[in-house]
Amino acid sequence: DTSTGAFALRDLLFMSVYGAALFEVPRFHDLVEGVFAHSASVASIARRLARRVQLDGDAAYLAGLLHDIGRARCIKIAARLLPRAVDEASLRAAVDELHPRAGAVVVRAWRLPEGLAAVCERHHHPDGDPLVRTVHAADLLAHAVRDDARVDPTRLRFALLGADVPADLHADLIAAVRDEERAAGPM
Repeated sequence: DTSTGAFALRDLLFMSVYGAALFEVPRFHDLVEGVFAHSASVASIARRLARRVQLDGDAAYLAGLLHDIGRARCIKIAARLLPRAVDEASLRAAVDELHPRAGAVVVRAWRLPEGLAAVCERHHHPDGDPLVRTVHAADLLAHAVRDDARVDPTRLRFALLGADVPADLHADLIAAVRDEERAAGPM
């Protein structure tokens, strides 16, 4: 199928952007690598969630892959402009605040659909857009299965409900995603 090949090629190209960032930012290599691993997980989970609620799985995958592209961009700029003395905790805090807007700027500069810019801008504070809500839920779920203590279980449940995942499927979904993450191992 030509469209499947085109989607795979597109996804590979975007993944190469992250790969290139790893080499361009040796100073913060681990941070960029973590962003890439997380984004790949979110992409996979977003595709899974989208298919459960009849959204386009390929669009959800790409949105998940790009949702944190602003993090990589911010880190790359910081590596070039900030003094060597800046600590990683301060950098993370700044990136946490700036990455949604930075991601939207990158997506718009690449002339990608506005819906992808919306995902970048609002994936932490979703609105009525089903794709934004799906990526928000996938983002929280990816953190939760990596045993991130910052993810409040109630917030995760509300995010999954917001992505139209019925409550009776939450436990099975979380277990399945956790099993897949364990099988995939560290990236």
